[in-house]
Amino acid sequence: MLHPCPENGLVMLLRPLYLAPRCRGPFITVTSGRGRAYSAKKDEQLTVKELTEVQKLKRIAVLGGGVTGLASAYYLTRELPNARIVLYERDRRLGGRVRSKTVDVGNGNVVFEQGPRTLRTNLPNGPVTMSLISQLGLNGKVVVTPRDSVAFRNRYIYYPDHLVRLPTPPTPLWKLITAVFTEPLFKGVPMSVLKEITKPKGQWKIDESIGSFFSRRFGPGLVNNLLSAMCHGIYAGDVWKLSAKSIFPFAYHSEETHGSVTKAMYKLWENEMESEAKIGGHGVILQKADADMILELREDMAKSGQQPKAHFWVKPGVYALRGGLETLTKALEQDLRSNKNVEIRANTVIKLVEPDAASGGIRVSEDNRNPPETYNHVISTFPASSLHSRMSNPAILPSLALTPTVTVMVVNLFFHNPTLLHSNPGFGYLIPSSIPFSQNPERALGVIFDTDGVPGQDSAPGTKITVMLGGHWWDEWISFPSEGEGLEMAKSVLQRHLGIVEKPAAWNVVVQKNSIPQYTVGHHTRMQKALWGLSGETWKGLSVAGASYNGVGVNDCIRGARDVVKTLGRGRLVTGLERYADDSVEWVRAVFDQSDRSGEWVR
Repeated sequence: MLHPCPENGLVMLLRPLYLAPRCRGPFITVTSGRGRAYSAKKDEQLTVKELTEVQKLKRIAVLGGGVTGLASAYYLTRELPNARIVLYERDRRLGGRVRSKTVDVGNGNVVFEQGPRTLRTNLPNGPVTMSLISQLGLNGKVVVTPRDSVAFRNRYIYYPDHLVRLPTPPTPLWKLITAVFTEPLFKGVPMSVLKEITKPKGQWKIDESIGSFFSRRFGPGLVNNLLSAMCHGIYAGDVWKLSAKSIFPFAYHSEETHGSVTKAMYKLWENEMESEAKIGGHGVILQKADADMILELREDMAKSGQQPKAHFWVKPGVYALRGGLETLTKALEQDLRSNKNVEIRANTVIKLVEPDAASGGIRVSEDNRNPPETYNHVISTFPASSLHSRMSNPAILPSLALTPTVTVMVVNLFFHNPTLLHSNPGFGYLIPSSIPFSQNPERALGVIFDTDGVPGQDSAPGTKITVMLGGHWWDEWISFPSEGEGLEMAKSVLQRHLGIVEKPAAWNVVVQKNSIPQYTVGHHTRMQKALWGLSGETWKGLSVAGASYNGVGVNDCIRGARDVVKTLGRGRLVTGLERYADDSVEWVRAVFDQSDRSGEWVR
């Protein structure tokens, strides 16, 4: 939530510790000359089966009406405009976890986000959502958090009994170094980074937890105080259960390829500096498949008349939408309802998903008296375990049942007093697992300062704050706090951590049950097994997309939907899990010339 990209967060934390590097990075510049975009061979992008005729996809079902399902259906209307599309959703309302509630507080309105609230422009997936927003005509609804704002600069971790500002630019380097060497939060981290350079490579493992990997390389302080907080903010998860290979792929593979995570970070930083020094550009390290997608997206945007704004893509940015992120899902729904080839079946529960041997397609059965319907292709955006429980022969794909989820309580509060955060302005703070129980008996994960984080979204003056509770702390709970109990827990957190004793003028409490998939140790292997299961003849008409597979953020989900549909549009079958086909990862360096506002990737 505060740091949707774990690799970027790690770089941010370690950057003040970098020395002047001397090594040269073995990264590839993704380019074919100035003024011309590099274009990947699309045949190498995905491991898929060819369709005999693209016209065979005449009837397509999308299971799930959250943001992934809505985006999948939207992209289908563009890539396969003649296909008949049926979107299924169990609730009356579409949008899934993306839900915004506008509340009248007397002197104006405030927007309470019950799920995700902000989006990032970061590569690789940020531009996909930005392009979608532009296509939907929502550019005028975008609310940008300025890069020079306190929300962009100030992000905190609560440890052990006070807020500690994370060492982020543009604070002077000497201040950052002073904080790193004086705050208890960072105790032992500088020395552990230096020692990590000389540590031998560990015995190779297929996967291990984030806690195990980074404590082995850097010691427990970095894990318990910093990375546990980061995992609370993104996954609401346990750093000792989440997969290092799936969540920190660059760092995880760096031990094998460079012998040291720190050395790899040096090279990453040096390549950025080298790019800026040579051409005034900005270097970005990406997986090759991501670089290929970005350049294809740029070409698509140019063809449709959209201005890529690539300089905004490369430099990290944060934005929201007026009216909340539900503005996006509502726009998608409106577009789909206006399309005569789209049918939306809300309030419809899917009972069974099974292959249809006669047609080679997929048969979908509803939990009512309607007869089963057969589709040429089905895109499931259900959580992996939910899809598994509805498959006619789930034994073929047991790995889909093994992605656990966590429950998060979201408490939104509004206070008429606009000065409550003046002593600690910023985006908010995360709470690590290492602080004493007495400082966090409510098991809060983090607190977001919405007033600072999304300035200008509300018409009422005051202070808006969101408290997130639960996550992995509640894994063994069989029941969850009531709305009233959740409100009191959130107020208690704010009083203890921030000294806020005022009563809120408005609030909203919601329990998001089983809302965030957990990429626990072995996630890559499980998805690889699911890939091969879906690639066989039996399930060749089924693709998957959504938070269970390739990332839990909104950007990740929209990217997953686009990848699946674009491949289908090229007349090829796809599972949605192609990035798991190989254990190796190819990294490339994409360099952007900031003087070229057309968005080319150049030498």
